[in-house]
Order: sequence, then C-alpha cells, then structure tokens
Amino acid sequence: MLILVIGFSMIRSLKVLAPFSLAANIMTIGGLFIIMQYIVQDHIPLNKLPLITSASDWPVFFASAMYVFEGIALVLPIRQKMKEPESYSGWTGILNIGILLVTIMYFVVGFFGYIRYGSKALGSITLNLPNDNKLYQFTKIMYAVAIFLTYNLQFYVPFSLLWPRLCRKILYKYSGQTVSKWEHAFRIGLIFITFIIAALIPNLGLVISLVGAVASTALSVIFPPICESITFWPDSLGRYKWQLILNILIISFGLYVFIAGTTLSLSNIVTCIRDGAQYMNNWFTSTLQTVREQSLNALEFVRKDLSEFTTTVKTDAENYLNKIKQQPVKITFFFFI
Repeated sequence: MLILVIGFSMIRSLKVLAPFSLAANIMTIGGLFIIMQYIVQDHIPLNKLPLITSASDWPVFFASAMYVFEGIALVLPIRQKMKEPESYSGWTGILNIGILLVTIMYFVVGFFGYIRYGSKALGSITLNLPNDNKLYQFTKIMYAVAIFLTYNLQFYVPFSLLWPRLCRKILYKYSGQTVSKWEHAFRIGLIFITFIIAALIPNLGLVISLVGAVASTALSVIFPPICESITFWPDSLGRYKWQLILNILIISFGLYVFIAGTTLSLSNIVTCIRDGAQYMNNWFTSTLQTVREQSLNALEFVRKDLSEFTTTVKTDAENYLNKIKQQPVKITFFFFI
C-alpha cells in the first residue's frame, strides 16, 4: 500500500487529481447510503443516552467537530485553478454549498451513529459495521480506496508550502535534474512521516481530534478573523468596531479549542500509546513464557524419547550379545588350491 501511495503522490497537477477526487466523492456518498440504511435499523432508547457529556470532554468534541474543516487549506489553491473563480464564493457559491453539505452529512451520521451505538461508537462509523457481511466489508474497501484517491489532494498543500522554501534555502546550488530527485525524496519522506504517525496512533478518533484542534481550528477559526482585522484596520470594521469585537470573540473561542483540545488530545494519545506499550509488553512477556514452556516441554519430550531409545538400543545390544555367547563357535577353514 505504501508503494502505491508513493507512486500516486508523484502527481503534481490538481487538474489531473480532479477525476480521482470525483471518483472518491462518488464512493464516499455511495458508502454513506449503505451505512445509513444499516444504522437506522435500530437504536438505543433516547432516555438511556446522556444528552450532554461532561464539560471536560467539550474541548475534544469541539476539536473533532472542527475536523469538518479539514479541507479548508485547499480553498485558495482550488479557487486559483478554477476556470470561473467568481462562482466559488457568495451565498450560493461552491464553497458555502460544499461546507453546508459536508456539515449536514457529519451531523446526520453523528446523530444516528450515536443513537445506534451510544458510547460504543468508534472513531469512524465504518469500524462499527459488522465484519461478517460482504456488503459492509465492500463498504470499508470503498472508503479505503476513496482515502487513497484523495491522499495526494490533501498532500498538495503542505508540500506546496514546504518545498519551495526548502528549495530556495538549501537546493538553489543544484541543477534541475538533481533538484527533481530531491523533490521526489522529500515527497517520500513526508509520506513516511504520515505513515509513522498513523502506525503510532492506531486510534482514529484521537487523530481526528488532534488534527481538528491544531490544523482545522487554526486555519478556519483563528487565522481568518486575524487576517480580516489586520486588512480592514482601522476604519472598515463597522460601527463601534463591532466586526473587531466579533473577530476577538471568534479568535478567543478558537484559542480555547486549540489549547484545550490539543492538550487533551495529546494526553489521550500518550495514554493510548502507553496502554499499547503495556499491552505489547504483556503480550511479549506472555509469548516468551509460552515459548519457554513449550521449549521445556519439547526438551523433556526429546529427553524421554532419547532415554527410551537408549534403553531400547542397550537392551537389544545385550540380548544380541547374550545370543552370541550362547551359540557355539564355528571355525571354517578355507583351502586354497
């Protein structure tokens, strides 16, 4: 899988990636219909579900909710590549319609998933699907393929931000062919980093809350009002500076989610890794003990077999010698003419 991701990530053009993104969206929507028809078949009585969780879990909730804006980094790159950029913004623009549809889908899946599974709902609703049904297994495969097809799209922005700076500061003295090789190496290095992070944090819910707290909150809640306040300062922020006050409130909320959500997410990740390390330690100790016991049993079995074999050989040899002793000695003379 890693080799396929590396090869696919060498595509640099958003125009080339657009058909793959469309195919991924179709598979995502198709899988969503399959999931919805399953989770609406039954539900936990609403009077047995807590309506509001404890306040200590709110930052993680807000961080996970902010994950809905994970694609915010692609807003400007996509707009720049559009044939008609003016259709991107506005009340009925592509951006608002897309955000609205995504928010509705998140809300619907979250609501029905919660009343179906309650506290047993996992980081991704696909993890709650039964494993003994081919249709739901196929749904998981569809989502895996959709993630694969959109990996390079999410990879586009961080690479576009990091590579030019690295190229200007470090690789300016190399030729074009050498720079191209370094570019491929840099892409592969970033891909390895994402795979290592995914391997170290197997709990998808923790990854979602951390990304939502750090990246999505900063890009969608903190930085936009800061940029707006700086751009329109000091005369274009409304009467009594109401726009500035609103921006300050939005920034404060974003900082709360950023700090508290990141802290709790990292704490939960450390706990998860520690529990995983403890589990691996217990598994390793148990495995060594099992191997030791099996080895001792095997040695004991070999010792018994060897002892029985030795006894049998010794007995047979003694019987043979006794038989030889009991027989008369025959001397045969050979005459040679």
